[in-house]
Amino acid sequence: MKRTMTTAGLSALAMSAMLVTGCNKESKQTTPVSTEAGGAASKAPESGQAADKNDQALVRVIDAASTAAPLEVTADKNSVFTRVEYKEVTPYKAVPANFDDFAVKMAGDNAPTPLAENSESIASGRHYTLVIFPERDADKSDKKVTLNVIADDLQPPSAGKARVRVINAAAGTDDIEVFLRGQKDALFGDVDFKEAIAYKEIDPVKTTLEWRTAESLLTTANPKTGDRKTGQPADPAARADRADADRADRADRTINLDARPGKVLGTHSVNLEAGKSYTIVITGKTDGATAKFDTIVVEDTVPAPAATN
Repeated sequence: MKRTMTTAGLSALAMSAMLVTGCNKESKQTTPVSTEAGGAASKAPESGQAADKNDQALVRVIDAASTAAPLEVTADKNSVFTRVEYKEVTPYKAVPANFDDFAVKMAGDNAPTPLAENSESIASGRHYTLVIFPERDADKSDKKVTLNVIADDLQPPSAGKARVRVINAAAGTDDIEVFLRGQKDALFGDVDFKEAIAYKEIDPVKTTLEWRTAESLLTTANPKTGDRKTGQPADPAARADRADADRADRADRTINLDARPGKVLGTHSVNLEAGKSYTIVITGKTDGATAKFDTIVVEDTVPAPAATN
């Protein structure tokens, strides 16, 4: 029997097609993206348009886990990045867009079980950053990591603007607030561990970034037992009351940033220039009330589209 599509059905189908195809500005780029990180400059091997035509995606890696040995990243069991060091940002590489099983292992290790895996569909013509995160409970001798696939959404900023995003890879932290020094309001608020906040456009500025949080927002509990290192009541009921109070305090401080801006845990000087996109990765870890942070800054330049007559 012949089926007839109703107007509502056609509308739903059209909406579905829009969601699948979307408006992919990255696949329209005719010039490769340029990147600077850690004093090294690189350029993607091809433009988004060329990658889309070749059914490829452009992928890079940021190692934000302070393991002692270099790491290797594979895609569909093919070695793509052979030796990635802590705080390294690799250049983009073109990989088949049907590759969607990514894994991390120690460089040169042939063990059948990787340190971390992630299955994530990637689209042709688009750029992705694979971030290697430490596990929250990893100590100096522990090599536990996780792997997240983050879509880069690279496009030129508006005229006279810079684009900035933040990724929190500092084990043992939640609700990190990111401030431009001297500003009353947070640039990014409530950035949890392993969270990537989308780009925000700002005026270009040469300044200092500050990572802030209240001391009560630091993860001070032993991740295996749930006990706090200091000041934790022995009675289970009292511990439950303390946990409830901590959660309420966290919510209060997150909402009222102006009144209680929290402690400055770390800083990093930056020069955010117009026409560029910046990825700021906060790394490091907390140990009780002590926090040590490192910062990885990635600067991407997306050429503006060529003028058409």
